[in-house]
Amino acid sequence: MRKRIFFSVGDPSGDTHTAALIGEIYRQVPEARCRGLGGDQMAHAGCEIIYPLVNHAIVGIFDAVRGVPFFRRLLRQVAEEFDRNRPDMVVLVDYPGFNWWVAREARKRDITVYYFLPPQIWAWATWRVRKMRRLVDCVLCAYPFEVPWYRARGVPAVFAGHPYWDTLRRLPPAPSTLTRLREGGRVVTLLPGSRDREVERNGPVFARVAALLREQFPDLRFLAACRTERHAAAVARMMRRAGVPTDFVVGATPHAIEVADLCLAKSGSVTLELLWHARPAVVYYRVPRTEYGIYRMADACGMVQARFISLPNIAAGREILPEYVSWTDLAPALADRLAVWLRDPDAASQTACALAQVRARFDRVNVLEFTARCILGDAESTRVTLRPAA
Repeated sequence: MRKRIFFSVGDPSGDTHTAALIGEIYRQVPEARCRGLGGDQMAHAGCEIIYPLVNHAIVGIFDAVRGVPFFRRLLRQVAEEFDRNRPDMVVLVDYPGFNWWVAREARKRDITVYYFLPPQIWAWATWRVRKMRRLVDCVLCAYPFEVPWYRARGVPAVFAGHPYWDTLRRLPPAPSTLTRLREGGRVVTLLPGSRDREVERNGPVFARVAALLREQFPDLRFLAACRTERHAAAVARMMRRAGVPTDFVVGATPHAIEVADLCLAKSGSVTLELLWHARPAVVYYRVPRTEYGIYRMADACGMVQARFISLPNIAAGREILPEYVSWTDLAPALADRLAVWLRDPDAASQTACALAQVRARFDRVNVLEFTARCILGDAESTRVTLRPAA
């Protein structure tokens, strides 16, 4: 039977994972039809993109407020799509602000809704679970601890696993052009982010960290991993201004992490790749001053439930990777923390071992195959878990 599936995806990492999921859906059901909001990778996988939402990425509260008129227009387009080409199911991928509204439109039409890679509502603003309970038929959880959390609050959920595991498991070894970097000394990989605003905010700080480290450790090699050539060109200018020779890779972040001794990373999904490779890293999240103030107020009011911002630390329940959240330039502090590992390789090894222990609890084989079966209605655990029809 032909399955018509609508996807709503609004960020680059979601585009990557959803593209892999679409490929698996077509493998299981070649006659399926996938349409939706997304990006180039989804289109390449065979999804008909009605609007490239990935190119309209939102970073921060003020971006979201400025984008309200745009999102209203886009929601009307989605509603018209549901009426013209009614899907059998809707799959939401992260991007909660807008995706709640997509879920409402689907619920009005009695269309089954799945949430793939759901937002981390267990970490902050947990009241949003009421929206999940009201609007979503089944949450496809990336982490095992999410399932009991959702089910205890009346939300149908199943542990599907994170698609990074499948991608990274199939990844070939890093090419010799990268592995040879280690012949010239220890390698620090810089991971400034996948969005324009993230690169603008983090790149200058990371460049200053590299300059400070190079003064102390002249043998260090620096490798910057960027999502696009444009990002690489921007970071290259920052590194030149800092006087730090740097190598670059584009679209090969896992390989850049694989060859690294240590990493400096922006908080986000890249911390999962750090977890997979068990690579010691310092995690930095820089936000505008006003947004940082709002975050601190939310924390003081009890809206922030998670003690940490990076997934390895959240999963472990303790700080394995040092974290820094600020609106200011913390380059000296970041450099000092990386220098601790550079001076004490045993401490770095202990961090790597702790990450490997956490990874063993999260690993799951054939994540995409199972997730596709859930969406297509062929996984027994989902049939049991799925919200019963009204």
